[in-house]
Amino acid sequence: MFGLQDLAAVADVRGFGMLAGVEVEAGKAPGVRGTDLQAKLFDRRLHVKTTGDVAMIAPAFVTSRAEIDPMTAVLRDATSEY
Repeated sequence: MFGLQDLAAVADVRGFGMLAGVEVEAGKAPGVRGTDLQAKLFDRRLHVKTTGDVAMIAPAFVTSRAEIDPMTAVLRDATSEY
């Protein structure tokens, strides 16, 4: 997930172990862009929880790297639209 830090719309990436939070720059008002990002990710079949402008990724602890890499690719694709 930390590889997403190079995107202009990403304000911060934080995490520990299998948990990560990707914060996007605020849009017109706090939470608007995060809600929009959640909808874009859902349309791409990636369900994440957002709080404000932070998308929280919490895969199952048995998730492999081969399963996490596509999640990161979907996040990159959706976030790069901003």
